[in-house]
Amino acid sequence: MQEVGTSSLEEVILNWLRSEWSRLVYGTLSDRNIIDNANLGDAAENARRRWLLRHRANILDEIPPGAPAYRVLIEDADLPNLYILPTADWYLDTGRSFRVIDTPGNLRIGRSADPALGLGPIEHYDKVRAISQDISTRGTALDEPLILISPTAAGPYTIIDGTHRAAALYDNHLRNPNTPWEGILIRDPLIEQSAWFITSKVGQLRIAQADALAAQRRLR
Repeated sequence: MQEVGTSSLEEVILNWLRSEWSRLVYGTLSDRNIIDNANLGDAAENARRRWLLRHRANILDEIPPGAPAYRVLIEDADLPNLYILPTADWYLDTGRSFRVIDTPGNLRIGRSADPALGLGPIEHYDKVRAISQDISTRGTALDEPLILISPTAAGPYTIIDGTHRAAALYDNHLRNPNTPWEGILIRDPLIEQSAWFITSKVGQLRIAQADALAAQRRLR
C-alpha cells in the first residue's frame, strides 16, 4: 500500500457523506452545499457534516482521537489483506472470511436472516452487481476512495466505508485489472482495540457470533 499524502478525519467524513448522500433520509440544500463546496477548515461545517453522518457514529466513535489519516493507493499485493466490516449480514457473502477477495464466489441472491436479528433485507449481491456494471460501463475504477482502518501500515485493513464498492472493484479486477484503487487509511495502534477491526477481540467475537447464527440457520 503506497501512501501518497496526508488526510484527516474531517476529509474521511466528507467523503463518506458523498458516498451516502443519495441514501440519507435527511439533509437540506444547505447541507449539500457544504459537501459540494466543503471548507475543511471551518469548524461549524465539520460539526454539521459529522452530525449528518450520525448514523455511522457507532463506527466513527471507535476511531482513536487524533488518529492520523493518509491518502493511499491500494495495490494488488494488498487485496488479500482487505476485510469487510465483521457484521453478520456479510458473513456468508464472504465465505465466512470477511475478505473482499472471497466475495465473487460467495455473493448470493436471496440471502436472509432471522427477522429478530434486525439486519433487514440482505441485498449485497444486487448492490455489488449494480456497482460492478457501472464500473464496466465506464471502463474505469470509481472516484470515491475506500475508507480503511488499521493499527499499522502493513495491515490487515478493515473497510469502514465502501464495502460494496470494494467487492465490485474486485469483481471487475478479475476480468480487467484495475488497481491501484484510491483509499484513505486511518492508522493508529489503538485501532487494534476497535470493535470494527477484523482481528480485535470484539471483531473476533462478532465473527464467532455470526458463525453460530449460520449454524442455527438464522443466517441463510
